Amino acid sequence: MYGWVIAKNIDISFLDESNTKQYFVDGYNIFVNVMNKFEKDTVFRFEKGKICLLDGVILNKKELLEEKRESIWQKLFEKLVLQENFPSVLRGCFNGGIYDGNKKVFTVYTNHVGDRPVYYYFHKDKMLISSNYNYMLKVLKYNSISLTADEMAVKCMLTYGYMLEDITFCKEIHRLLPGTKLNIIGNNAERYEIIRYYQISNKENLSMTEDEAIELVDQSFRKAV
Repeated sequence: MYGWVIAKNIDISFLDESNTKQYFVDGYNIFVNVMNKFEKDTVFRFEKGKICLLDGVILNKKELLEEKRESIWQKLFEKLVLQENFPSVLRGCFNGGIYDGNKKVFTVYTNHVGDRPVYYYFHKDKMLISSNYNYMLKVLKYNSISLTADEMAVKCMLTYGYMLEDITFCKEIHRLLPGTKLNIIGNNAERYEIIRYYQISNKENLSMTEDEAIELVDQSFRKAV
């Protein structure tokens, strides 16, 4: 399995697979096992009081490097995470987490459309977050934490082929919605907030002509390719 896990007051030490790493920062246990397919885009920096984790591919990396006049992606990323609008400036298929030891805030995020999911579990002082649902189940089972099947999630999957909102097959595990980030505030993992940083607008734009609209669609398609 591939992915990353962030835990507090939950044992993940048993996750010992080949080519994996574990870190311990300010009471947070971090397990990392990601593919090397996008190693030029991926960022891992773990040190005292600071975590920078980006897993995935960034499609506008070259544009950001040119715009900020920076040559090293890892250095630029550490500057971008300090911006209030992070991670809205990124484009691509990604997720990750950042921790600021001075502010005692741990932020995990998914991309604009949520195709790189992030799952989370909170109960009293226990916290578990992962990019892999199987890791979530494996860790919670190892720690003897009971889980309850969500019938609504099963009905959604059978009816629509996907799940609505933040539900998963277990009531205790939730999914971070597209274009959102989750802030864990303080050291006890009991305070957290979910912030939407991006939302697709459905407002009609009647200020352009049909030819201008076709040209815009064509430009967007070319840029995407």
